[in-house]
Amino acid sequence: MLSEMKEFYSKIINDPNKAGFSQKIGSKLFKFHQKFVKNQQKILLQKQRNLYDYVSKIVKQKFAPIPGITENGILITDDAQKAEGLLKYFHSVYNPKSPIEINSENDNDDGCISNISFSYVAVKKHLKSCSGKNLNGPDGIPGIILKKCSAVLAYPLSLLFQHMIDKCDVPDAFRISHVSAIPKIFNPTTYSHYRPISAMSEINKAADRVIREMIEKHLKLIKFLPDEQYGFRTGYSTTKQMVIFMEDIVKDINDGKTIDIIFIDMVKAFDTMTTAKIAEQLEKAKIRGKLLKLIICFLEHRRFLVKVNGVHSDTEEATSGAPQGGVLSAVLFIIFFQKLSEVLNEEEIKKFTKHYKFADDLKLKNSYFLEEFDRSHMQKALDLVSAWCNENSMSVNAAKTVHVQYGSKNSEAKFFINDTQIIQQNVTRDLGLYINNDLTLDTHVENISKTANGKMFSILRKVITNDPKILTQIFTTYIRPNYEYASSVFNISQRNTIIALEAIQKLFTRI
Repeated sequence: MLSEMKEFYSKIINDPNKAGFSQKIGSKLFKFHQKFVKNQQKILLQKQRNLYDYVSKIVKQKFAPIPGITENGILITDDAQKAEGLLKYFHSVYNPKSPIEINSENDNDDGCISNISFSYVAVKKHLKSCSGKNLNGPDGIPGIILKKCSAVLAYPLSLLFQHMIDKCDVPDAFRISHVSAIPKIFNPTTYSHYRPISAMSEINKAADRVIREMIEKHLKLIKFLPDEQYGFRTGYSTTKQMVIFMEDIVKDINDGKTIDIIFIDMVKAFDTMTTAKIAEQLEKAKIRGKLLKLIICFLEHRRFLVKVNGVHSDTEEATSGAPQGGVLSAVLFIIFFQKLSEVLNEEEIKKFTKHYKFADDLKLKNSYFLEEFDRSHMQKALDLVSAWCNENSMSVNAAKTVHVQYGSKNSEAKFFINDTQIIQQNVTRDLGLYINNDLTLDTHVENISKTANGKMFSILRKVITNDPKILTQIFTTYIRPNYEYASSVFNISQRNTIIALEAIQKLFTRI
């Protein structure tokens, strides 16, 4: 009714013959608007959850239906064809299967974890973590049912999980994943512009959470993961790594050194690690026996299909890697990635080159006085990374690998990976931060200002209120985190940058 009145009012407002009538309509519209605003404020203030649910729908990134995809110059618009094309592309990334050898002789060695007991308490705890948003997983059982009925379902499911590990028997429904193609760029046009995100059985994910919890405790106990590995670990956040990284750079600059940083991009790291190499690293991490066999059994017989706008493709076997979005995938990857740190921590390399890892991101750092520059120090580390990738059926994306130089300039610092010269840039994105090679944050502040302003105006167009309490909650929940992220990493000294950063808050308080 309100929208109809607005439309009618817009038609008569400029008609001099209907001036009195338009004033009455305008007055009613104003009263209706005031009433609407008052009711909206009342609803939003009743519960904080109401405000969160309402605003989240506005700011949450929405993915439009997958548009037409170009393949060999032909535009594909049929959803079934797009699903099959994406299925073939995602499958083409996988490495072929390789024979797996599991040594059972050392299953009972000290410090090994070879079995897990799925207790009622543990299963109930992790059933409560099931996603209420997964309304129809691959097994057809909504996560909300498992969440709400966790007390009743925990016992029978604990028996099922115990059977799985005792007999190395994983139900077929747990092995299949429904893959959604998520765009990597703003305007995707080809299959390579999408990444596969797997939706799996919520029941299986509950079992995986129990396993992951035990594995993480075990890895911490035996101190298996290197200090250089951040990401997918409690207490190893992006901010913590960036603080250490920036401290190292600032210290070297104060000492008068030049610093070369190589930001290495791995090609589809989660998808290309082979099951044989994962098994080898799990054994090295003293994860053996029934637990090892269960993990390998799941990885060896995975299948997936692709969903496009509600249309399903055929199923295909996933011959390598771990599913992106899987509960165990992250911890399996950092166990697999541990070997690279061993290689880079060899005395001859570590003496000159330091490395930093976050999930599958890798940075190499070499600092030196100009008169002592030796290109081979960094190049040896790069060659070792390349050799490790070849040995483990992985590869480095030379086109996306970047060289940033800090401190005194050195034009002779040119490095190669896979016989391709690494591109040198003045700034690159590192764990969400843009830090220029002169250590200023102009680019970073410009980017976060655009993001924060975009969110602010998107929200305020839909949330019509002048209530200070609601506006404060909106600002602290959705706007401020954009420019507070990793704020402990930097100390801005440039006046113009400070003004640009503070302008967001000043603008919001004026609105």
